[in-house]
Amino acid sequence: MNIEVSHYEQPEHTDSVATDQDPVESHFFWVDAGDGGVPPPLDVVERAYVARVLSHTSGKRLAAAHLLGISYPTFLKRLRELGFDRPAPRSTRNGT
Repeated sequence: MNIEVSHYEQPEHTDSVATDQDPVESHFFWVDAGDGGVPPPLDVVERAYVARVLSHTSGKRLAAAHLLGISYPTFLKRLRELGFDRPAPRSTRNGT
């Protein structure tokens, strides 16, 4: 099952329990069950959730780690494992 992060956008409306809040604002993260109501694999959901938290923190990884309640080194490791790794900056010193 290949599910893109965009599939985890919040819905414009929901048929669930009615609240006084706008449904879009009442959820931080929304997961669609997909075809046939089968839930996606945990790693797909985790990747989408991490992407949502990073979006919430404007890409600030330290803030995202804090919100997730994990250490920054652990968060960096999870980013690599989930495919969020980004190349290390290249140094311009000494011609490298």
